[in-house]
Amino acid sequence: MTFAKCCLNTLETIVCNLQALAELDKERGYNPYHVISSRSKKYESAMEKCERKHVKKSMDVIKTRFYDLIGIRIVTLFLDDVHKIRDAILRQPGIVLVEELDYINNPKENGYRSLHLKVLLTLYSGETTIQVPAEIQIRTIFQDSLWSVEHVIKYKKDVDAELATHIGRQIAVLASEQYEFECQLVRLRDIGAISASDVAAMATAAK
Repeated sequence: MTFAKCCLNTLETIVCNLQALAELDKERGYNPYHVISSRSKKYESAMEKCERKHVKKSMDVIKTRFYDLIGIRIVTLFLDDVHKIRDAILRQPGIVLVEELDYINNPKENGYRSLHLKVLLTLYSGETTIQVPAEIQIRTIFQDSLWSVEHVIKYKKDVDAELATHIGRQIAVLASEQYEFECQLVRLRDIGAISASDVAAMATAAK
């Protein structure tokens, strides 16, 4: 867990530095890094995953094969900022892209939209260099709200299965309408009809 915390601190520093630099961009008028959250997998969860994947319970396995050992989620206000943030992160030294799952442009069957990056994070310790797998998720504030609700319903044990299925279908429809709405928000921002604070207020009201 000390190792995981060290890795997470490194990843957080990279992203938070980008957030601080974005604050200096007065031309944009707002900071696209609206919310940053992070987490590291607990020891018990890592061991449980080893069992589930039928692999040896060892630090070598965890450090080299589990991309969810550490993770960071970036929530932005506008849809087009998702890929801009993605590009900024992948330009940083010490981050190597392994796999990109672009559910923004290619949503899942249930309507889920988010951008997932599986990366290798380079850590330096004296003359030793190691690369650790990590996951970065980037999504909008509206996507984050919708799929947080879906996650609760999906894993809540006392929800009737038929009702959960019905709600899942409704969420898929809502996700499609939400995407079109967010595309319109970008257009309105570009002509100066709305601001980032307006979008933040909308998302807060929607909750």
